[in-house]
Amino acid sequence: MAAYVLVSETDITTAKGCWTALKSSAARNSNLSASEASEPTNMVPTMQRATRTFVRQAVALALLATLGLLASGAAQAAPRATSRCAPTHVRGTPFSIVVRRGRVSCGEAQRVVHTFQKGGGVEHTAGTTETWTVDGWDCLHGATATECFKGGPSYPRALEALEAFIQTRLPAAPIGSVLTVHERGDALQVSARLQDPVAAQYGPGQTPKEGYRALAVFLNLTNNSYGTISSDANGFTKIIGSDGLTYNFDPYVWLGSTAAQCGEFRFGEYSLLPESRESGCVVYLLPETVSVQAVQFGTYLEPEAQWNA
Repeated sequence: MAAYVLVSETDITTAKGCWTALKSSAARNSNLSASEASEPTNMVPTMQRATRTFVRQAVALALLATLGLLASGAAQAAPRATSRCAPTHVRGTPFSIVVRRGRVSCGEAQRVVHTFQKGGGVEHTAGTTETWTVDGWDCLHGATATECFKGGPSYPRALEALEAFIQTRLPAAPIGSVLTVHERGDALQVSARLQDPVAAQYGPGQTPKEGYRALAVFLNLTNNSYGTISSDANGFTKIIGSDGLTYNFDPYVWLGSTAAQCGEFRFGEYSLLPESRESGCVVYLLPETVSVQAVQFGTYLEPEAQWNA
């Protein structure tokens, strides 16, 4: 349904005047003298001019948008920048997921990729291109990655787009083994122990979730480098379930008397000086029907080590 706005001649005149002022202001500000740009004494007048310019631009753009003089694309919210999600596992193969465009939750992205890689979706053929529709997404096997898109005729032109790559193999060992990861070149030795289940405390207003159990990963960290190593175990320690899904820590379940403390970690954070050690734990909720397949650990975004249960 079309929308109409009543605009008077005065409004049009005002908008044109603001537009003229905006262009004149931009021209003046683009020709500031070298002394204005370099002398500290001119900073206040320059900032005042910038403030006045901003106000004029805001008024002009608002009026022009009301009059329909701006392209509709400019009024749309900018797409979210590229973001990474925890990998999903399909038949033991980990797929790293990247949201390229749009406000797509990691849960949705993981579900779409997992379904597609397991052979789900409805197949469509257009010429030499084959796509599969999965929950409203169109997915295909690209040259270097799985590509899924929605809200457009193709991956490059879609409003929402994501990619999935087969993750490179991580250093892997049985639970309890010591593995080495790196944080900006500094070596951190890590061992992991699993306790499943655990008697956990629940946050205010929280009760045990029916059909789920609490479990904990206990980590021992040793900094054998010359620099301080700091990160967040809660954010970068993951559990891979027997259902192929990745599970993150649960912020409403803990082992101590408060959510802050779990061993020596405080809200999952640790900071190790050279040649120092620290031990802590991360708590999870998993469905009773799902067993632990592996534990993954990293210092930033991507996992760097894996222990197989």
